Amino acid sequence: MASGRNEWLKSIAAIAAVIHLAGCGDQEANGQVDDQNLQSHTILAAPQDPLSKQVEAFTKNHTRMVWMRYTKTDTNDVFANYEQFVLCGLDTRDGLGERVLIEDKSNYARPMISPDGSTIVFSDKNTDRKGSTKHFDPKVYKTDWVGTPPEELGDGYAVDIWRDPKTGHDWVYVADLKPTDRSSMFGSKLERFRLDKPSERELVWNKTEISVDNIQLSRDGLRASCLFPWPTVGVINFENNTWHMNQNGCWPSMAPDNSYVAWVFDGSHKSIHLFSDDKTRRWEVDVSHAPGNNGHEVYHPRWSNHPRYFVMTGPYIGETIGKGGNEAEVYIGNFSENMEKIVAWSQVTDNGLGDFYPDLWVKGGDKAGVVKTSTPPASQPDKPAPGMTEAPKATWPAKPDNLIFLWDNAGEKNEVVAPDGSSAICKVEARDGARFSRSVGMLTDGGYFEADEASAQRAMELRGLEMLIRPAESPQTGVIFSDGGLRLWQNGEFLFFRGTGSADAYQIGHVEVGKPVHVAITEESGKWFGYLDGKKNSSQAKADSPAIRKGLTFGGGWAGEIEAVAFYGRPLEVSEIQDNAAFQLAKASRKSIPPRYKLTGRLVEKTPTPSIESLDTYNRALVAYSYDVVKVEDGELKDERIRVYHWVILDRKVLQTDERAIGRLYEIEVEPFKEHPELDPERKFNDSEDFLIRDFYDVATPEDPKP
Repeated sequence: MASGRNEWLKSIAAIAAVIHLAGCGDQEANGQVDDQNLQSHTILAAPQDPLSKQVEAFTKNHTRMVWMRYTKTDTNDVFANYEQFVLCGLDTRDGLGERVLIEDKSNYARPMISPDGSTIVFSDKNTDRKGSTKHFDPKVYKTDWVGTPPEELGDGYAVDIWRDPKTGHDWVYVADLKPTDRSSMFGSKLERFRLDKPSERELVWNKTEISVDNIQLSRDGLRASCLFPWPTVGVINFENNTWHMNQNGCWPSMAPDNSYVAWVFDGSHKSIHLFSDDKTRRWEVDVSHAPGNNGHEVYHPRWSNHPRYFVMTGPYIGETIGKGGNEAEVYIGNFSENMEKIVAWSQVTDNGLGDFYPDLWVKGGDKAGVVKTSTPPASQPDKPAPGMTEAPKATWPAKPDNLIFLWDNAGEKNEVVAPDGSSAICKVEARDGARFSRSVGMLTDGGYFEADEASAQRAMELRGLEMLIRPAESPQTGVIFSDGGLRLWQNGEFLFFRGTGSADAYQIGHVEVGKPVHVAITEESGKWFGYLDGKKNSSQAKADSPAIRKGLTFGGGWAGEIEAVAFYGRPLEVSEIQDNAAFQLAKASRKSIPPRYKLTGRLVEKTPTPSIESLDTYNRALVAYSYDVVKVEDGELKDERIRVYHWVILDRKVLQTDERAIGRLYEIEVEPFKEHPELDPERKFNDSEDFLIRDFYDVATPEDPKP
């Protein structure tokens, strides 16, 4: 990278002559930063330009910001992969206002300000696109506020800078970047090095793959927000080298104090969901209504070094994040004292170019008191979020020995640990019309779920399994589970299974619509036996098995819900089957049932269906339609107009729902949207500006894809 010293440097001497700073014995009293690395960068006693005055009136102290600006208007690069950027900044005490720090066009990815405010660290991804796949050779650089030519610090993609409160040393945390065909970048490890000793590195984390936006540390360095990787969002606990999941989503962030509060950015790109460290508290804060953003999508949310302030960019209009962004400006948000709402906004940029990846430094932020959060506001639904179970997680499975696959629900980390200490995350992907249920289980009407390849390979060692199922229809015929050998299916009103290598079918028992049942199948002395609700109940029967798919799949022509799945590389004991069945059935009995309404509505407003390309890493999308309520067939609904979120894209296929026409009548079956926390991480689109009507969710089986 070449030198980026700009014309604004010529004004430093003139400003210094006007603002007399020489001979001031107390630098702090005159607004000067207390580090000595700024060299010729002039620090004034007070902000001079209008923007700096505005920002300091907002943050109440000397403030610095840095971000990257895209220099073209005919295209966009909101994920900052390529070279058409300049590095921009604002220092409220140099009298220069917003300006370009380094004007040479390059890739100034994820610029960050050091804890003392003196140094700017950024990365160059060195992206090489081969077909649809991006390859990276990332390098880390540092510069300062006078545009000193960037100094290379080493390999990697920098994600955070943390100051050790015991030693005062600044540590740069870096990740590697693996090839990808999506925008969500990920790596295999997290390392760190001292800012003053970049050649000496320490491995910090390699237990899971990680995505890089955002990894941020708490003030004491004992926690860090992270993705494991996208879309699994949670927190690393460096005290015991473990992690926990909060919710699926993106762009996590960690409070820069020691409260350990972390947030998850939801799939609408309009709200953040905040979690206490023990997950006993969860609340939502809308961040889309900054003046000028007007409820549109936002992006690049990141906590500053002060727990009361964060930054973001917006608005993103039209084809949203991947296709929008030329209108995107940088905003600072001010949290209330308990972090339950945004009490004020300050817009920093105002131009026709895309401003991305801001970072904010407020003097004294590292000494700001720990924010004390209260219980969520009364307006928030008292329902468990994805990953917040209603019973102690540690009691299931009763005997986790030799687990080879674990999938409790989409809100849990679903991790299996091998005897050698290595771990694997078990994943399932929704196919066709499948999606997740209100309790974040697998909902299979209209489709099926497919496990990841590594899990399918481990399932070849299967000798015992269990799961909780809830049939949505009876009688029906369809596959509930298959690994290509062992399979479980429903035929009429009964469950059947067939063991690996066996041609014989065995009946397990009778099922009812909506009633949860715990199923266990285990090998005993070379034979397979089935258990229903903890009772051995398998008898040989004649029953044809429906067609099955290759690999490890759940569902296939079967309508119902599946959760609490565990596979073992050993036979199951009768006592643990009984304990697990009792636990899961008791847990299922505590789940509430939301109000449901069947109605006829006249479509009056449609949010356009996004393109498949604009979804990027997402495979599904909900779109908001507004209806006038013409007739309520079932339930007591008083609303005259409602907004309904429909599935319009599933498994990257546009559904026939997209063809609904304004003015026509449609029969719909809905539940209040707030009763469905499983939708928080899903990609959602809503162009309606009618904020007075209530939101609902279409719970019917999604329509088929368009021909």
